[in-house]
Amino acid sequence: MHWVSDHADEYGLDRNNVFIAGDSAGGQMAEQYIAILTNPEYRSLFGYEPVDLKFRAAALNSGAFFLLDPGMIAGELNAYFPKDIVEKDRRRISAEDYITEDFLPCYLSTANEDFIHDQPIKLDGFLTARGVEHVCRSYGDKDNPQPHVFLMNQKDETARQCNEDEVEFFRKHMG
Repeated sequence: MHWVSDHADEYGLDRNNVFIAGDSAGGQMAEQYIAILTNPEYRSLFGYEPVDLKFRAAALNSGAFFLLDPGMIAGELNAYFPKDIVEKDRRRISAEDYITEDFLPCYLSTANEDFIHDQPIKLDGFLTARGVEHVCRSYGDKDNPQPHVFLMNQKDETARQCNEDEVEFFRKHMG
């Protein structure tokens, strides 16, 4: 983000209207970055200096949240999160512990056949309890099943609708 901020004027970026989006693991990283931006205590764990950008809202799609829940770090994820790192960095891994009402407004999306469908649904309830403005949508049904990160399929009508829904959410949050 520092590079983006440093080059914003060069590329004509509107510093006053910046949005964050992430899919799957990128959804988790976006969630973590928003917690860093909006919670000084969490930010101090990373030694992060805020940038000169006004973040307005986020879209977290098919995100993997609550990484410290049993079973979330399994299989291939063990390569990214070995046990010794998880133990050492628990506070930094658990972004949800630092989500406050200052968290950015979020559009959460998932799909009926997303293998981590329950993660955005759980985050929906969590954000409600924290008083964070958000929308949570699950796309697809038995006649039109949708997989993990379905919204990348630009030829699919349901994916197109999800992307349009997110853009409309962002429009409502422009400064």
